[in-house]
Amino acid sequence: MKHITVKTVFMVVSLSLPTAFNVNALPFEQGKGMHHKEQCGHKGMPKLAKMAKMLNLDSEQKEQIKAIYRQAKSDKQQNRSENRGYRQKLKALIHSNSFNEQAFLTLYNSNYQHMADAALQRAKVKNAIYNILTSEQQEKFKKLKAKRKGKRNRNDGVSE
Repeated sequence: MKHITVKTVFMVVSLSLPTAFNVNALPFEQGKGMHHKEQCGHKGMPKLAKMAKMLNLDSEQKEQIKAIYRQAKSDKQQNRSENRGYRQKLKALIHSNSFNEQAFLTLYNSNYQHMADAALQRAKVKNAIYNILTSEQQEKFKKLKAKRKGKRNRNDGVSE
C-alpha cells in the first residue's frame, strides 16, 4: 500500500478547488440577481416604471419625473468626486504614523456638511416628484408607503 504524502494531498486539493467553486464573473442580467439601488425598485423593475404602474402616471408626468432624475443624477456625480477626496484624506490620516485627532474632526465635520447637502438634495427630488402627482395619486402614494412601512416593521422582529 502506498503512503499518501502531504504533497500529494495538497496537489489533489489544489487541482479540484477551481472546479468546486466555479464562479460566473459575468454581470447579472436586468431583473435577475442583484441590481443597482438607484435604478431599480423591487424585483428589478425600474423605479419609474413601477411608479407609473402603481400610480397610473400619464406620459407628461413620466417625462417630468425623468427630467428630475436626470438632474439629480448629475448633481450626485458632482458630489461623488468630492466624497472620493474625503475618503482619500481619511485614509491618509488613518495610515499616518501618529493620529491627528483635530485634523480628523475637521475633516469629519466638513464631510458631515456634504452628507447633509446630499440628504437635502434627495429630499428635494422626492418633494418635486410628489408635487407632480395629482391629489388622488398623492393619496394612493401615501397609502402605498404606509403599507410598505407596515411590511418592513413586521419583518424587523423576525430574528427574536
